[in-house]
Amino acid sequence: MSRILISQRQFTFLLASLFVSTSLINLPSFLIRIAGGDAVFSLIIPTIYTIGIVAFYVWLAKLYPDTNLFEISNIVFGRILGGLFNILILVHIWFVFIRDIRLYNFFIKVTLLPNTPTDIVMLLFFIVLMYFGVSSIEVAARINELVYPVLFLSQLLLPIILWNQFSVYRIDPFFIEPITSVIANGLVGASWYGDIVILGAFLHTLKSHKQLQAGSRFAIMLATFTILMVTELSILVFGTHIAAHQIYPSYSLALQMYLSDFLDRLEQPFFWISFPALVISTVITFIAMMLGIASFSKTRKYGGFSRPFGILMLVTTLMAFRGSIDVYLFSNYGLPAYVLTTQPLIILAMIIAASIKQRRKKGQTSTTHAEPGGEICDSSVPKDDKKQRGKRRKWVWTQNRWMNFTHGLLALAVFSVFVGYLTGMDQQMIATWSAVLYGLCITLAVFTTFMETKQATKESKPTQ
Repeated sequence: MSRILISQRQFTFLLASLFVSTSLINLPSFLIRIAGGDAVFSLIIPTIYTIGIVAFYVWLAKLYPDTNLFEISNIVFGRILGGLFNILILVHIWFVFIRDIRLYNFFIKVTLLPNTPTDIVMLLFFIVLMYFGVSSIEVAARINELVYPVLFLSQLLLPIILWNQFSVYRIDPFFIEPITSVIANGLVGASWYGDIVILGAFLHTLKSHKQLQAGSRFAIMLATFTILMVTELSILVFGTHIAAHQIYPSYSLALQMYLSDFLDRLEQPFFWISFPALVISTVITFIAMMLGIASFSKTRKYGGFSRPFGILMLVTTLMAFRGSIDVYLFSNYGLPAYVLTTQPLIILAMIIAASIKQRRKKGQTSTTHAEPGGEICDSSVPKDDKKQRGKRRKWVWTQNRWMNFTHGLLALAVFSVFVGYLTGMDQQMIATWSAVLYGLCITLAVFTTFMETKQATKESKPTQ
């Protein structure tokens, strides 16, 4: 099979765009509605959950290099059972696909094109999808490499532009909401972050598993930081009650921007920036579905059925939801039930099946390489490495050390939430400093994961 390679930076931006582009539309308002001012503390749950999934993908990439998740499923489970698992994964990706398109479709109808028929907007959108569908992921990755930095920069500028609009007095006391609400929020957030299943279709597009690991972790922290910032900014500008009842909080924030009488309607440039990012993330989802379907014929060539498949997806998407309320309920209630039920089961089943398969393979290898005296040749550890054992090594900031630093920051963030809930009702000063520590840990984790990507580029070697 031909192998298409993209850079680590392109891969990171694709995954970050996939997480951020649609979740910013209505996820912050849902989080605030359930957990109030403590909504931001629930983001640590999907962050840790998704980092665990990345570790699983890296483990698969080590065992089966140059293969994607659908091909690995066929290798591990066989054609029939592997096909059934691939269908479950494809259903998940299809749910994400129709959710993203309809969510943004209703957003456009409410904010930009209220008089344009929905069918026309959808048709134009799918023409773009079918155009990209005949190309490879490289095309979308190169475009997104230009689009996502602008999107991220625009989100970073929001607090500066809205500086005169928010007040710290609108923030409720920290850690006063029930912890069950924060956990429920975290589970819903984990289902949104479960879109990382789309990443499985492109495991073969990076040179090494080190780049896969570092790039994915950096993208996760970028997404968490962005969603946390927009959620907290919504509370600062509108207050908890108003922000919880807004349909599109990010768009409402853009409406509040005011620089001068000559610079009004600044929400339009923000819309122009966010729309290409959503198109690219939807293109990636579309290509992932076609790769999954192509895996049933043992190939990665999907360009031939891009147009008929696009028409089929257009029909199913138009029939999926009647209004924005239906999309909202499906995104935050229906889809989490499916994702949190099937995704952990698929991962657990693949871990067990792949471990059994590797154990059998190692048993056959050890039997083949056994010496006449009954001893097995230990060729797994180089002699030079054996000589270096026990010697004191020089301290170097390797990728693994930065990863440990990131894990320490995430553990400290969890600890700060724990301390905050212990003291929130009695010692609000301690709870406030715990909240500050939580935000600081998330911010520093963005930096440490960025350093992971820098080290991964230096240390990675092409997988054979």
